[in-house]
Amino acid sequence: MPNLYDERTNKEPFNGVNAGSPSTIRIPADRGMVHQANAYYTENGSAATKAVMLAAIPEFELLINGDTFSKYKTEDVLMLDEFYGETFVAGELPMRFAQEARRTIQEVEATSFIPSAHTDPQMRYHIASGRVLPTLEQTLVTEGVGPANRQAIAAQPARGANQIIKHYRKTVDILTSGDGNPNDYRYEGGGRLLRGLHFKGSNITSIKVFVNEQERWHFRDLAHLNARLASKGMVPQADVWHIAFEALSGGIGGSFDPNLGGKNTLDFEITTSDTTDVELLAEIYNRPASKL
Repeated sequence: MPNLYDERTNKEPFNGVNAGSPSTIRIPADRGMVHQANAYYTENGSAATKAVMLAAIPEFELLINGDTFSKYKTEDVLMLDEFYGETFVAGELPMRFAQEARRTIQEVEATSFIPSAHTDPQMRYHIASGRVLPTLEQTLVTEGVGPANRQAIAAQPARGANQIIKHYRKTVDILTSGDGNPNDYRYEGGGRLLRGLHFKGSNITSIKVFVNEQERWHFRDLAHLNARLASKGMVPQADVWHIAFEALSGGIGGSFDPNLGGKNTLDFEITTSDTTDVELLAEIYNRPASKL
């Protein structure tokens, strides 16, 4: 039987919290399954507003054994939080391993992080220069994994290594514009599964998606795509085309598998009204290296 979620301050020490320096904290191995690892940031005694958070902590990282598993830009994290229906809380910078927007408890917890399966997991927050009296705390939302599972993970750490969210960013060159002049883009960002690809550009007018050069999706306008997403409980963000496979299908099983039945190619035809470049943010599920 699952335990109730615990929500407690991470008692591990930060290695200093100073303007212009990264600040790192360990995720303790004895906390079972980590559903969220949320930073709480204040400046000059006040909880950070969204504008302050974006300026003060432009990005953070998840480290495994001293190596960066993924970087997360704060602007992306907060945008995706809003897309999936979460509300910004002053001072809070969330890292949601569990995905609350899913339909069942099993799906919510499917990508939670089990730190005991990995070597020295840490979060590193990059604090910008010029900030006044910055402070950081981290809250962990956790659940026990049970004695049998703890023994299994201790014997074979890879059994506790879930696939968790990783971000990939890419600038898509836009060379042509107007109807009948699409721009071709092939996704090469990797990932075991793709939760969603989010194209930002107010100049985008339509997107076609091809799998192994066969057309699978054609979004003729943003209003049509956003209506589909809203029907699934999502909150589409301004000037972003959310090709969010999991959201559109209604569950984690709808994530795109680039390796199903062999390596699949994923191509896009992006039509625009001008040649301003488009920014892509990909949400990937990857499995961090486990203990040997």
